[in-house]
Amino acid sequence: MSKELLISAGWQEHFLRKDTPSGKEEARVWARTVLISEKYSKYYARKSIAHVSETSISGNNIMGKISASQELNTVSISPVVYNDDSTRHLDDIKSFSDLPSIKAMRYDWHSLVIGFDTEFFYIGSDKEQKRFILSYQFAFYDPIDYGKIHEVVFFPVSKSRLSFWRMLSWIFTEYNLCKAYDFRNARRWYATVKSGKRKKFKSPEEAYEKSVVEEEKAALSKQFGEDGKPFKSEKRSDGGYTVELFDFPKNNITLVCHYGQADISTFKTPKCEEDILDSDIIVQCNDIQKGLVSLQPIYKTIKVVQKPHKFYSLSLIIRDTRCFAPAGLRSLDNLGQSISLPKLNLPYLDYGAAIEHMDKYFTTDPVNYMEYAINDSVICLIFSSELWGINKFMPVTLTAGAVKATLPIMKEHFGIKNDKEFNLLYRGLIEMPCGKEKNPNPNGRKLKHKNFGKHALMRLALLLTKQ
Repeated sequence: MSKELLISAGWQEHFLRKDTPSGKEEARVWARTVLISEKYSKYYARKSIAHVSETSISGNNIMGKISASQELNTVSISPVVYNDDSTRHLDDIKSFSDLPSIKAMRYDWHSLVIGFDTEFFYIGSDKEQKRFILSYQFAFYDPIDYGKIHEVVFFPVSKSRLSFWRMLSWIFTEYNLCKAYDFRNARRWYATVKSGKRKKFKSPEEAYEKSVVEEEKAALSKQFGEDGKPFKSEKRSDGGYTVELFDFPKNNITLVCHYGQADISTFKTPKCEEDILDSDIIVQCNDIQKGLVSLQPIYKTIKVVQKPHKFYSLSLIIRDTRCFAPAGLRSLDNLGQSISLPKLNLPYLDYGAAIEHMDKYFTTDPVNYMEYAINDSVICLIFSSELWGINKFMPVTLTAGAVKATLPIMKEHFGIKNDKEFNLLYRGLIEMPCGKEKNPNPNGRKLKHKNFGKHALMRLALLLTKQ
């Protein structure tokens, strides 16, 4: 890799090091920050036309947050050159994010959105091919200045794969994206109180005072002052402490990729089968509309790189841009064309098509490799943000977003007061209260009643006649 060429293209070299005294390199990291108005000029020009009434003459960007003087102080990056046909959609619609129907589908919940992609190559014959990960690419908006995008590329030092959580931790730490908590403030001490119940306390001294069991008090007395000591991983059952990491506020994160089956499967897998649900995120994802998504948030606490006494508390959801596109137009190039940011084409070189020899292409032309690699992550980031807003929560599919937009209209039209009544009439669902009576559905509180859900059209016709 030619460092000089990459540095001249605006990239800066960093390292992801192991949390050991030796600090051995785990990955090389190349990162840069670009202005959307310069690097992705086609997309920016389109947005500027769409938001011309919101943009001042002084040179503010599409979000109205960058002044002309700020732009001059930022390193200029040459725009990517696209094919001539990349502007064929410009006259169709300037910005679909301004459509009233799109705005109605959006949620007002904050979530840090990160576009993600990988590049890899295969070694071996067709029957015994082995995949090697060449790089992991991440792209996200600057949390303060939406006119900038941060681009980060991880290169494993060896042929081993990288941990998704460690890469995420490096990004959070480097760009100060999330609040970190101290493990020493996360511990709770248990003690049996007068009522006979075991309650948790924030210090061993407090637990000692409330405990009514002599054995517990003896164990707790040995731990006086430990609330200020470094974190210990073991959990004690003799009146000692346990770690309550989820007591802390979670940082909402959304990872967006395209055809996640290929990318989410590239992370380092856990060594122990017991830990697989906690570490390997692919087992918590579902295949929907040929995309890979998580139906429920993935709660995780991860250590801060190079600061093992601190951690991030996360709530991660995974989304796939294939779930946000109509059938027949789900390729990444189609999505890129819709925002005037098409997928870049790879050349055909002496050793064959570059797409089939990404390792050689990276070695011979690192600058263009980086442009090609990061471009896919940026498309995922910008396309999804055009739909749902910058750093906002995203539904699982476009259909789910449409439901969110139409549900209030249906309720108002048919005079339905709340979600409970709607679920009963149109979904055949009734919520069972928690109490002494056993819930026959242990996986959730909502049950399908035999007498509901069979005659939805009849009920709809009946309601229409009452209007």
